[in-house]
Amino acid sequence: KSTQPPVLDLGPAAALATLTAIRPHPHLGFWGAVADLGLGTASREAKLDLHRDIRPRVDTPLCAGCGACLNVCLFDAIVIKAGRAVIDHVRCTGCGECMSVCFMAGIAPEAAAGIGRFQAGVAGAAAAVAGSFAGRTFHSAFLVDMDRHTSGAGKRTRPLLGDLGILASRDPVALDQAVWDEITGACGGSLKTWSGYAQDPGALLDEAAAAGLGTRDYRLVSVS
Repeated sequence: KSTQPPVLDLGPAAALATLTAIRPHPHLGFWGAVADLGLGTASREAKLDLHRDIRPRVDTPLCAGCGACLNVCLFDAIVIKAGRAVIDHVRCTGCGECMSVCFMAGIAPEAAAGIGRFQAGVAGAAAAVAGSFAGRTFHSAFLVDMDRHTSGAGKRTRPLLGDLGILASRDPVALDQAVWDEITGACGGSLKTWSGYAQDPGALLDEAAAAGLGTRDYRLVSVS
């Protein structure tokens, strides 16, 4: 089986720009520029293949049996039995939607290794996509209207960050690192405090840097 995930045919494009609305992601901590490159350009089959290593499990004492996870599962992989959610791992694709809606934070990946493989796969795909443009890429991250992703009915209470501005760079790895630093700085040093997920993009950025996509080092320049 090929280890290279297929990506969408981007045609004869001479350059590539990404415009990313920063939002929480259950397997990455947040969706940033590297995710846009690695997942945003991937085919449906490639996305499913990347997610298959992730198996969510239900922390039974935390499960209220509300059915929110069941309602968002597109693959009919969740049922309620004896007042608790039960996940069918044959049907489950590991997309993480159930983790996103669990008000009690009662669903998490079964093993950390699956998250590591997922992040490495996304990084590899992102490097392959960017490499086809020979450095002719530019990336913007919008840290605006941040609270619409984390607040409201049926969501866990999290810090309200408001608008943190717009960051841009030719280096998607440096950009994501800067985004990570901005968010953690705004909510007391913990990405989880804002995203609600235990994952962070550390492995993703390390793998992306190792693949030649960019560097985690950056210098922030303010533009008035």
